[in-house]
Amino acid sequence: MNRKTLMKFTRTFLLGLVSLVLLLGMMASISLATTATETYIIRSGETLASIASDHGISLDELLALNPSITNPNMIYVGQAIKVPGEEEPAEPGTSTAICAKSYTTQAGDTWASIATANNVEANILAIVNNMAVDDTLATGTELCLPVPPTSEPVTEPKPAPETMPKPTPAPTPMPVPTQLPKPGEGPGQWYVIQRGDYLSRVALRHSCTTRVLSEVNSISNPSRIFRGQRVWIPANCTALIKFLPAVPRYVPPPAPRPAPAPVRAPAPPPPPPPTQPAPPPTAPPALPPAPPAPSSGLNYTAPTHGPWTGQYFSNPSLNGSAAVTRQDSKVVFSWGQNSPAAGLPNDGFSVRWTTRAFFTGATYRFIALADDGVRVWVDNNLVIDGWQDQSQTLYHAEYRPQYGNHDVRVEYYDSRADATIVVNWAPTR
Repeated sequence: MNRKTLMKFTRTFLLGLVSLVLLLGMMASISLATTATETYIIRSGETLASIASDHGISLDELLALNPSITNPNMIYVGQAIKVPGEEEPAEPGTSTAICAKSYTTQAGDTWASIATANNVEANILAIVNNMAVDDTLATGTELCLPVPPTSEPVTEPKPAPETMPKPTPAPTPMPVPTQLPKPGEGPGQWYVIQRGDYLSRVALRHSCTTRVLSEVNSISNPSRIFRGQRVWIPANCTALIKFLPAVPRYVPPPAPRPAPAPVRAPAPPPPPPPTQPAPPPTAPPALPPAPPAPSSGLNYTAPTHGPWTGQYFSNPSLNGSAAVTRQDSKVVFSWGQNSPAAGLPNDGFSVRWTTRAFFTGATYRFIALADDGVRVWVDNNLVIDGWQDQSQTLYHAEYRPQYGNHDVRVEYYDSRADATIVVNWAPTR
């Protein structure tokens, strides 16, 4: 084989190899473009890399399915993206299934309310719609409602005469509870606490109250729940409020009685006539000062901290500008049914107090006594969460700030009737 023939063979081989590589690339792109996809909702803590790993593809393949994402680091919770789906071949003689019954969500709808109204479990309803029960339901979302199978043939109902109104089926009444259920007892569902959840937020999401969930699940402190904890949510929470134990109202301790005044000792008898000059008389001992008069109002004996900058709002949601701003020596108030300051209503007001306090690095016990809602933060870390309408309720939680000064913030609102707020902390023994 001469040199000219060898160069011609080499050029032909290289051209064939390049054509083969291009053909394989086109087949891969066609396969990726024709792969069945499904919609996936991004959740808290997820990244595009973790989602791609969970679905068995690379990050580049996931970006190819979602060309609208130009920056893989700029995603948000609740965003809908495309992921590879499982496409099973249809059997001969079958057709693609469609939703037999659909429902468009209205304002105030929850997974639990829609599932109860359609006699289906909330988890099954979410799975049918490729979602999860902790996903937010936007108003106007069209959901597919699963219909239980039946062996009887389905017949079309005959149209009613125009003169006769169509009868509306009576809703199935919920069973009337007679006592607080135990976890897993009666109609309801389990919920697993996710990162960033508060018990009050879970209760609001499922049309329930914090006190009902605390009593049913034996949670002594609603502010101390953890990720992964299972909470039983009864199906008819509002009917269980009447079975809650009564909350004892706070009664301030009686003021201490003042100590009795010391009795002056009787004067000694006069000495006999001296035979020499008598020594000069000595001054009587000074009496101890009288104790201060007891203060009125709440007599909270634990050490209080301050001063506090108090911002008072004429609404219960801390909105707008403060109507009154003043310095308070401590957050210990019992206004009863009166206004806390001139220009504020007797009911439906809110207050935000801020201060900077020193901590020794030990574990502290924070307490809050409130009627109605209260929240306590240390450096934007929520320590106590009791943001709800309630009679006087005592909250306590243990928290360990680092050594040094820290910002402390207290938020409070009064809904109606009596208004009481006490916030304090002390190191645990």
